[in-house]
Formats: sequence, C-alpha cells, structure tokens
Amino acid sequence: MQVEKSIDEALALIPDWRAASYTWKLMSRGLTNRSFLIERNGAKYVLRLDAPHTALFSLDRETELQIHRRAAVAELAPRILYANPEEGVQLTEYVRGSVLTTEDLRSTTVLEAIAGALRRVHALETCGKVFSARAAAEVYVDAVGLRGPWLDTARSCQAIIGRTPVAENPVCSHNDPVVDNFIDAGRLVMIDWEYACDNDAYFDLAVVVSHHELERDQADILLSAYCGDLTAERRQRLEMQVQVYDALHWLWLAARNVATSDPGMLEVMRRLAGRIWSYR
Repeated sequence: MQVEKSIDEALALIPDWRAASYTWKLMSRGLTNRSFLIERNGAKYVLRLDAPHTALFSLDRETELQIHRRAAVAELAPRILYANPEEGVQLTEYVRGSVLTTEDLRSTTVLEAIAGALRRVHALETCGKVFSARAAAEVYVDAVGLRGPWLDTARSCQAIIGRTPVAENPVCSHNDPVVDNFIDAGRLVMIDWEYACDNDAYFDLAVVVSHHELERDQADILLSAYCGDLTAERRQRLEMQVQVYDALHWLWLAARNVATSDPGMLEVMRRLAGRIWSYR
C-alpha cells in the first residue's frame, strides 16, 4: 500500500505553484483516486491524487494520459494542465456543468447524446494497447484470492470472459462510461479516463446499458443512436459485451471488497451474481 501524498506535496511539484495561495475541497475519495476542487486566483481546477489502493487495479497511467490528451483536443475531456504519473498527480481544468444521473437516462435526448459522445471517442486515434478482459479478470481474481463463497461465481465470471471472442477491430474506448463520468457542459464532457485503451466499441455501450440496468427500449434507443439502425446481430453483439462487463464488474467489486467492506457493494454483487449464473 502506497503512502498518500498530501495536497501541498502534490501542488509543490507543479511549476509556479509551490508558493501559491489556494483553497481546496474534497470532491471524491475512492480506492484508486482522491479528487479535490482547487481554487487559486479566482480560477478552479481539479487535482487528482493516487489513493493507497491504486496499485491493486494495475492502472496504466501513461496510456490514460495519452488518450485523455487526445480526447481533450476533441473537446471530449477536460484539458490536462499537469500530469506526473510516477508521483500519482494530475491537475485538470474544472468543467462547469452538471453531472449526469441515472434519472437523466430516461431521456431519449440524453441517450442519443451519450451515443454521439461515444462515437466521437471511438473515432479517436487508437493507442495500440488493446483491452484484455482475460488479463483484467486475472488481476481481480488474484486480489480476491479465489476462496470462500465467491469461488464458484468468480470461476463463472472467468468462463464467460474466456468464451468471448477478442475484438477484431478495436477502437479507442473509455471503458467506464457510467453517468458519473459525464458532465453536461452544453456538450458532454467525459472524465475519469483511467481504464481507457483500445477495445470492442460495444463494450462502452454495454457499460451504459448494464451498469444502469436500462430497460430494453432504452438500450434500443442507445444502440440505434449509435449504429443508425437495429439488427439482431447488433443486439447479440451488445448482449455479449453486457455479459463480459457484468463478469468484470462482479470481479472488480469482489477485489474492491477485499480492501474495504461495504454492505451496499455486497448487495450489488448479489444482484450481479444472479445475472451471471443465468448466462451459463
């Protein structure tokens, strides 16, 4: 477990910030990141610092930085003002707007906007690093330890992932487009690019559908807005990636629960496990 870097220590790394006067407010604190709203000379910034358990999830900060910068040029992400992956420090501009909620997904307009944003992400230059669901599953399983009552479900997750074909034409993907990572700033801006790399385009769609438990008609609106029309083949491809995401999501939660026990998280795991067993 790494030692947490203080805000003062992090900002001291940034040129011209060592003696700066600023105020800060905690925005979020998770296993992999700590985020703070920084105000300095009337301007606002977002400071992200690695958390004690960042290493547990084998994040590739260099790939994240590469894709985030390309996305920022395309106005799909906040501009990065300073980044030091080795020190676990990143400073970005603050984007004014409202974070999407699950309630927003009831709107056809919002679903269509998300589909449009994902199409633009998928049109970005690929980075050359292709997401491996199998490798990610192994990382999470190692953290879980494959023991106790979770053993059978973990193995089922690995089986689902193992039978899924590798993407033939991977595209640049965000890989975590949950509503918390969309800011409506007059256009949709995406944050938290830490899982970004090349992947099957339908994986991003699957995250939106499965993570928020969209109804069939909502999923069809999203898929139709992304593809232009609906076909049985496209629905099947989306369902395949939904199963992959569910399996990875369960393993990620299990790995996270090793570091911190959360009753709410365990309830999500139980619901996911029910779906996973139906995929067998």
